[in-house]
Amino acid sequence: IVTYKPDQQAIDAPLGLLFAANHALLSVDPDRVRAFPDVEHAYPEALARHAKSPPDAGNVLRLAWLEHLQGRCGRAIELLDELEGGGFGKTLADEIGPLRVAAQMRLCADATDKEARLSHAEAALAAASSASERLDAGLLLAQATTESGDGVAAARSLWTLARLAGAG
Repeated sequence: IVTYKPDQQAIDAPLGLLFAANHALLSVDPDRVRAFPDVEHAYPEALARHAKSPPDAGNVLRLAWLEHLQGRCGRAIELLDELEGGGFGKTLADEIGPLRVAAQMRLCADATDKEARLSHAEAALAAASSASERLDAGLLLAQATTESGDGVAAARSLWTLARLAGAG
């Protein structure tokens, strides 16, 4: 499985066996393959592949990942929306959710408007599927609700997060 999950743990983990392919440095670990793209070369290629009709789901995911890496998370989410209800394999489906969560969380962090921060935090939590994603997105939502001045909603967010943690 080539991991497109842009989490800090994947970046900070020691590198495995290294090789280069498809405009990326790949680290082959015992349980996964991590890709570190050469965005300068990979992005134009991904754009060209996306322009083909119909676009391939794997290429759409790759372009969304590259958009996220360049800080264009709104565009990444638009691309992920193209993949909704795609009926593709589990491996590809398992990559979409974490990228959506990461993009929404980054949009939340970058938003200056309180309503936008809340909206992105809620979307991140709704897309979260793993326990760590739910924890990260839930904490972000609690922070966004606290900053919005709604203490009751913030307490509710933390209560929901505690329940999720207990169920996870």
